[in-house]
Amino acid sequence: MGNSLLELEYKIYHAESDTLKNQLYLQKIQVYISHNTPSFRAFNEANRVKISLLNNAQKQDFLWNASLLSLLNDKPEYADHYFSQYMDRSNDKSRGCQLLGLLIYSKTDTSAMQNYITAISEKDSLFISVACLKDVMQYNRKQRGIYIVASAIVPGLGSMLNGNVFKGMSSLAVNSASLYVTHLLTTGNLYINAITWGLILIPKFYIGNLHLTNRLFEQKENRKRNQLHYSCKKVLEKLIVSYPLEFK
Repeated sequence: MGNSLLELEYKIYHAESDTLKNQLYLQKIQVYISHNTPSFRAFNEANRVKISLLNNAQKQDFLWNASLLSLLNDKPEYADHYFSQYMDRSNDKSRGCQLLGLLIYSKTDTSAMQNYITAISEKDSLFISVACLKDVMQYNRKQRGIYIVASAIVPGLGSMLNGNVFKGMSSLAVNSASLYVTHLLTTGNLYINAITWGLILIPKFYIGNLHLTNRLFEQKENRKRNQLHYSCKKVLEKLIVSYPLEFK
């Protein structure tokens, strides 16, 4: 492969027209593809191509390959750019094409992806299963405020509602103890000590509880989102195996 690439680069350097250079760029891309090496170098070669100098058939094949190269090299914005042009120039309604679009939009634009899933699901029931991607993007646990309020009213309750009973009980015990000590100091006429204890410790425990509840809420939300993501990943893997994305 190395010698072929060097020879082509030599020809590109000495080419007397942009049209000839363009054809040589395409040849270099095909060398990478034929050797199963869709590397970053192949992606860079695609960016050297001037689409306006290609004929219609070449444009479609190039735009497809450039979309796939961009996606494989984690360049979703480029993939979106090339894929949009491919769709404008082709009438490709294949499942492979729909799958490529889905993978690109899942990395670039949430709203575009959701609209795209809706559109392809209406045309092909096979893609109803990928609605899980929308679930992953849209998932947010409801009623965060209720958990925070619960923790403010009854220290530790928010943590317990979030599933961390031990931390919730500990918070409840510490806050209750603080209130009890304040009460003892007050009834013993140690007002200054009671005020100091109350002003310093009780707000600290309450504020700490609110932060803890918020953090536990986010942790539980992320765990659920990761579970949805894993399930959806399996759905996509099955589709990719059934409809492999190949270069043209």
